[in-house]
Amino acid sequence: MPGSLENRLRYNNWANALLYRELTAKHAPEGARRAMQHRFETELTWSGRILRLGNPKLELWARVSEQLRSEWLRTARHQMEQVSFAESPGGFERLFRYQTYSGEEHEDSVGEVLEHTLIHSAQYRGEAAGLSNAAGIQMPDLDYIFWQRSGEPAGDA
Repeated sequence: MPGSLENRLRYNNWANALLYRELTAKHAPEGARRAMQHRFETELTWSGRILRLGNPKLELWARVSEQLRSEWLRTARHQMEQVSFAESPGGFERLFRYQTYSGEEHEDSVGEVLEHTLIHSAQYRGEAAGLSNAAGIQMPDLDYIFWQRSGEPAGDA
């Protein structure tokens, strides 16, 4: 089905890899790279919870090396692909319990959490691209329709 959650997850991986590659290659401002880092932190957190790995051992928004950011990109992509493979088709309705970093217990469906994660990712990709563009370092267009029209190119992580 066009626009399915599986499609949006594949698009998300492509957009993340492309933007991160451009941010690092063009030496984008640190603020832009940290916005992308937050995306990786978010995907690691939510995919880890869904996959029953628990919360990752990381401090949100901490200063980390570019090497660690690259590792998080690859790990987040792999875990998000694992979630998509394990849960589709139809498994996105599965409820799962998790604990937040502050210790609160919650239960949500995999699909709701993935939608949240994708929206959150788009927000911080936009912030990263915007900060870079404002600094005069042009980032590529990452619109979903461009990805779809070009035959769903794979992201290189």
